[in-house]
Amino acid sequence: MEYPLFQASTNGVISSGEDFISRAPEVLPRTSTAVPLIAAGWSDLDLSVSGSVYYRLAYDATTLNKVVEMITDVNPGLSGYQPTLAVIITWFEARRFNDESDFHVSSSLFYI
Repeated sequence: MEYPLFQASTNGVISSGEDFISRAPEVLPRTSTAVPLIAAGWSDLDLSVSGSVYYRLAYDATTLNKVVEMITDVNPGLSGYQPTLAVIITWFEARRFNDESDFHVSSSLFYI
């Protein structure tokens, strides 16, 4: 299946470009919606207090070669795989809702 768009939410979820609203983790699969998602760092984060969400599209050979290394480390039988794009999303210094003492830092790498 092909998804031309993605959306990174403030709560650590990447969806297929459709609106995905959820304040806290839920049991998956969700029966209320059929939105394809990746729960990379799903938590009830509050960016109004602190933190940011950053993303970067990487086409450079250095990053793509690192992706190949990571994939072949966990799939040693895979050969000839060469991604053309890596998406790096970072939730940086985001605090959990109603928790002033805890920073949540998560970074996710996706490849095509």
